[in-house]
Amino acid sequence: MSSDVRTLLALLTCTLLLAACGGRPVNIEYQPDADHSGGDWYPIPVDQARTVTSDDSTLPRPPLRVADVTPDDDRQDSLSVETVSDSFGNISLEVNRNASLTWELLDAAVTRLEWPVADRNRSEYRLELSDPDIAGRGFFGRLKAFFTEERRDVQLILVPKVGVTGISAEYSDDQVLSSEENQRLMTQLRNELLQGQTSQGQ
Repeated sequence: MSSDVRTLLALLTCTLLLAACGGRPVNIEYQPDADHSGGDWYPIPVDQARTVTSDDSTLPRPPLRVADVTPDDDRQDSLSVETVSDSFGNISLEVNRNASLTWELLDAAVTRLEWPVADRNRSEYRLELSDPDIAGRGFFGRLKAFFTEERRDVQLILVPKVGVTGISAEYSDDQVLSSEENQRLMTQLRNELLQGQTSQGQ
């Protein structure tokens, strides 16, 4: 028998074996009481049979309880916005919410105050205002500053901390605001954060 014929027969035999194996159910063994990693989204229920087949790929899942998936920092206590002073006399705010929720509260407060927003960079938790003196100027004052170029963009920056999220303000070139500007801006922002929370009944 020539080598070509033997090769052809070997390939045909392998193909038939693979086809036969592929048509049969595949048994899967697992240990229900084994520890699962923290990244397992769907751990196999311990009350299911120890052996399943690929013909029955649907397994009943335990009922989902909201308490099991609620984040630890998604607290239901009342909103607290505290002022913190640094050695230069500038103040920042600390909100007893996580960074994501604080961003939503901050964005809503700035919208209600009608402060001009140049950029919302949520990935870096930076909200850029187009006028540093927004807390002290009315609409016409901001309009005049725009045309006379008497303005520098200011960034409101969220700083995630343990149990709270800080809110600080600085110019876009990393320079700090004057104490007067900082005090005026943060005071009005804090009042609006608390007022907005009260109006929503949270």
